[in-house]
Amino acid sequence: MFYVKNNRLLYLIDELGRYRLCVPSSYEKLVFKTAYNDRHHGKFFRTYQFILVSYYVHRLVKRLKLYIKHYETCSLNRSHIHQLYGELQLIITPSVPFHTLTIDFIVALPLTLTGTDLILTITYKFTKAVKLVPSKTT
Repeated sequence: MFYVKNNRLLYLIDELGRYRLCVPSSYEKLVFKTAYNDRHHGKFFRTYQFILVSYYVHRLVKRLKLYIKHYETCSLNRSHIHQLYGELQLIITPSVPFHTLTIDFIVALPLTLTGTDLILTITYKFTKAVKLVPSKTT
């Protein structure tokens, strides 16, 4: 790849022999608008291919993704492909010490001299007291 200056414009000749106009950063949004907005807000890859044929933009992938991500109309109308998140539900526990407790395992710890490589944590919800019990994964 090398650059050629022609009629006060700078072109990049890529490995396929195509002349691609080098776009200064001040004109990037105009190129993105032409390739994305004026072509019915296509997906990233289609817009990328359209720009890649004729233009050279420094760090095109990063800047085009950023432009599409922050384009207000598309971000408002974008459909979500995952299920809606459920609402968090508070766990209501009675105000009695040692009534409700939680347990967690911390695994894959380095082996100690006594042969333990796991810790069982027991947390009492009301008092916030924590008990640590060393153990073995076997």
